[in-house]
Amino acid sequence: MIGEYLRRKGGKVVYAADGEKGLVVATAEHPDLILCDLDMPALDGLGVIVRLREDAALNETPVIFISGSKDSHQIRQSMNLGGDDFLAKPAQLQDIFAAVKARLERSQQQRQRQVGRVKKAVELFSGIVDDLGSKTAGFQWLAQMARTSETKTERERPSPNNPPTGMLTPTAALHSPSLLVKNAGRCGFIQLSEIKVFLACGEYSKAFWSKTESMMFRKSLNKWQQELPNTCFVRVHRQAIINLNFLNFVSNTARQQTQVHLREFLDAIPVSQRRKAELNRRLKTFQPLTTSSTP
Repeated sequence: MIGEYLRRKGGKVVYAADGEKGLVVATAEHPDLILCDLDMPALDGLGVIVRLREDAALNETPVIFISGSKDSHQIRQSMNLGGDDFLAKPAQLQDIFAAVKARLERSQQQRQRQVGRVKKAVELFSGIVDDLGSKTAGFQWLAQMARTSETKTERERPSPNNPPTGMLTPTAALHSPSLLVKNAGRCGFIQLSEIKVFLACGEYSKAFWSKTESMMFRKSLNKWQQELPNTCFVRVHRQAIINLNFLNFVSNTARQQTQVHLREFLDAIPVSQRRKAELNRRLKTFQPLTTSSTP
């Protein structure tokens, strides 16, 4: 009766006869909300909520208990284990609909806040990323990835564009300045501290984080210079910004042109006369990271 009522109100409803079957349905359907009794065969409501909250894909799904139980300890335990609301039987259909609507609206607001946090983290350093596709779709993917437990296997993650090996998950990227990059057809984050050099490509720029791995950004070096932390990044030429943590040595050519050499980066990078004094000043005060690794 409740299901048919909610369906008439515009919801998509699926049913299960007991707790075990309910978990199977929930795993297959990934519902926006679950209505659950406490006294059920096979697996009761307390067992259901425990299993749901242990499941990385379902642990944030709102659960409303509808039960005729008079056991205050059982009711309190259902909420302590992660229930979002409790309605006593018999409950009016209008009250059930109001509770469902309120929980769905709250869940939507939480998703929007998550998207906003991920969007802020991405835009902080990455700008507009080439070939990512629709920005809105990209942010939705990131928010979905951020809600997914990092302990899930690559096969279980919600997007076919799994992060490349060695890259951060969005959850980790929220706590560390990072770039969203696309490599071998897959999206992922790379720590900003692992970028060795940014090279100009006309109005674009290319970030290198290994000998062979790089990505083109629709952002000029002037813009990068305004946004990158000056603790380790320094402009050495109108065509290059380097990460001092990867500086191997400085040399001079036969024509007395100063060059910098970065670890695990093939090409020497020229230092312009205009930038030489600033580089020397920064080298005198720079404190390199005690541990620096590359992906």
